[in-house]
Amino acid sequence: MNAAFERDSGLDRRAIVGSNVRHLAAEGQTTLSTRTVWDTIRRGDVWSGGLASRRADGTLTHAEATVAPIPNADGVIVGGVAVWRDMTRQRALESRLDEFRRERTVLAHALAAMRSGETAESTAAAIALALRELAGFNGVGLFEFGPSGNVFPLAALDPAGVEVVLPGPIPAKRSAYLRERASHGPWIEEWDPAPGHPYGAVAQDLGVRVVAYVPIRSDGDAVGLLVVGGADGDTLDLAGRLPVLVECAVYAGALLGPSLRARTAGALSEIRIRAIIANRTFQPVFQPIVELATREVVGYEGLTRFADGTRPDEIFAEAGRCGMAIELEAATLEAILDASASLQSSAWLNLNVSPELVIVGQPLASILRRWGGQIVLELTEHTEVTDYPALRASLERLGPNVRLAVDDAGAGFASLRHILELRPDYVKLDRGLVRQIHRDPARQALVAGMVHFAGQTGAILIAEGVETDPEVYEVQRLGVALAQGYRLGRPAPASWTAPETSGAPRARLAPMRPPKRRGTRTLRKDDIGEALNIGPMVAAALREVGIANVADLQAMGAVGAWERLRRLRPRLGTARTLLQLEGAARGVRIGQVPETERERLRLFARDARSDA
Repeated sequence: MNAAFERDSGLDRRAIVGSNVRHLAAEGQTTLSTRTVWDTIRRGDVWSGGLASRRADGTLTHAEATVAPIPNADGVIVGGVAVWRDMTRQRALESRLDEFRRERTVLAHALAAMRSGETAESTAAAIALALRELAGFNGVGLFEFGPSGNVFPLAALDPAGVEVVLPGPIPAKRSAYLRERASHGPWIEEWDPAPGHPYGAVAQDLGVRVVAYVPIRSDGDAVGLLVVGGADGDTLDLAGRLPVLVECAVYAGALLGPSLRARTAGALSEIRIRAIIANRTFQPVFQPIVELATREVVGYEGLTRFADGTRPDEIFAEAGRCGMAIELEAATLEAILDASASLQSSAWLNLNVSPELVIVGQPLASILRRWGGQIVLELTEHTEVTDYPALRASLERLGPNVRLAVDDAGAGFASLRHILELRPDYVKLDRGLVRQIHRDPARQALVAGMVHFAGQTGAILIAEGVETDPEVYEVQRLGVALAQGYRLGRPAPASWTAPETSGAPRARLAPMRPPKRRGTRTLRKDDIGEALNIGPMVAAALREVGIANVADLQAMGAVGAWERLRRLRPRLGTARTLLQLEGAARGVRIGQVPETERERLRLFARDARSDA
């Protein structure tokens, strides 16, 4: 017996030498193992194999041993030499590795069985069912971190896979504790609920005495908890299985995370939209719509500005995503109508509405009955219409004082289909067509086509986003009747709105003119030669380009008529001719046209001739 023997066994070799070797063998192998060893070496052979023995402290050891025979001079086997290596630690590691491999196989089956369902609850139930493959748990549950701060159950199963009915959200104090702990990672704690805890009876029925909590994360944020229960004495076992549970939670986060985040975002959006409606944190503003031929304000578009500065389209889109679109639309429309009381009653009011609000019927019909004047409902290009017959029927039920406009014409296909299906009274040209139109022949050609298209369908064009004088004159030249934009008036509260455009004196608010339907146009009988400021040569040229009377001139506008004359008679393309036409269209002498307007017309004529 050497020093290594003493170190491994904990025995004093001086106490062992001389004793029977059977004293070193572990219980259960004394007769079998030692007899096999001695029978082998007595034959003169070498024995190799495993031996189990007891240390001095009573613990079991495993060794790999080799025993060789010792013969005397006559060849008789009189003893043996045994050499062994302690394999206790290696055998323990091998046992743990086998257990690890088994658990990894079970985990792989569990993860493969997890499926994403139609709802977060069905997905959570599928995950909990898959976790039954990992035996030894008294119960499995998945919980959601709600937007209000509480923790809500998604699914729970007992060891047999039977659904456990949980009693609603976890109490607020406990929810706050779980959310705070989840920010630091997984943990294990004994389950000893206070009297009256709503989950106490459930845990008692399942025999849960210790619980492992593993956060479910999505994009780095904890969105829920994977909760696994164990019985008395399972703390160390649960601790050893935490890595497996963490992997399950990671996979659960991939399946559950998007739906939980979307649900939380939707709930937060609903809370925000409801607060906006309840607190009226928005303000109605009005942008004038101007008749280009007379520079008179004929209507206002009612718009909404939100107190936090967020773009209106973003907030309305958010309301749509959380199912609050109709409520927000109704609230803003009521506010617009309330604020519009200070506007001139002869002006018409343009309101933006969604097809859903029109088709539903209420509350839109009740809201519009409060307004005594003419209403134009505006459908945007970006709004999808799925049922045109239903939309047409709903519009007709709103009465004769309600007319229709289609927004963003020219920006895409949807607005053109709106026009074809609904035959609106007004078509609003997208601001993208109007921007820098005086410098872009392609835009001019497209707008000219829209002018023809509108004339054929009986609609009146409104140019949006008119921000410069050249744009004003160009859209008028092309035959657009009405316009709105920063150059003609910015959106402002009703109390700030003044019927003043292009530097002209305060103009009267003109009543809404009914749309000129095809075949219903009436011409004045007076000849264009009788108009103020129009000489015989200019009158003759106007007749050649199809302008027979003042009504024709007003419909086309002075700028549009001047451009036609300039193409036919280049010598008439002067600033003076343009001023003559402007005065004739207004029915006043040239000197009665405001000086600021005359100066703008002179500059426009000069620029147009320079471009030519």
